[in-house]
Amino acid sequence: MKDICMPSRIFRKLLVDIPPSSNSRSKPKKVFQKKIQPWLDNIDFIKFSKTDKLYGRIFYFNHEVYGVRDIHNIIKPIFDMLQGKVYDDDNDILFFEAIRLDMSKKDSWFKIELDGTATDEIEKALIQTCCLIEVGTLPPIESNAVKLLWLDTSL
Repeated sequence: MKDICMPSRIFRKLLVDIPPSSNSRSKPKKVFQKKIQPWLDNIDFIKFSKTDKLYGRIFYFNHEVYGVRDIHNIIKPIFDMLQGKVYDDDNDILFFEAIRLDMSKKDSWFKIELDGTATDEIEKALIQTCCLIEVGTLPPIESNAVKLLWLDTSL
């Protein structure tokens, strides 16, 4: 018997203001929340239902050479921020993938192709630190916004 998969719905948005580490003091978090509020107010969110089984994906485009932030401390504030707007509870995300791309290694560790039609402002990923956030219904689909080719770095 052949499984029939429903087409995946997807929420995709570029976030330029990266959250402070979840280990940081409360003042940076409050400053971030104030800074990010216009971003939240201007988004046409896709709201998934409680019965949807979801996947989440973050591409973290890191242009910082010094003071690189730990991706684990970036993920939690972002997915907490989307709770109630994209999904009711982040427990609904059954599969998660995070990819940190140190952009100074581009063309020596990986090649990247960005699809400008997939989401607004994606080209910013080539010049400034930002995150591309994707949330969709399972099964996860390969991102059409970011195509990566990992290069052989063992040579």
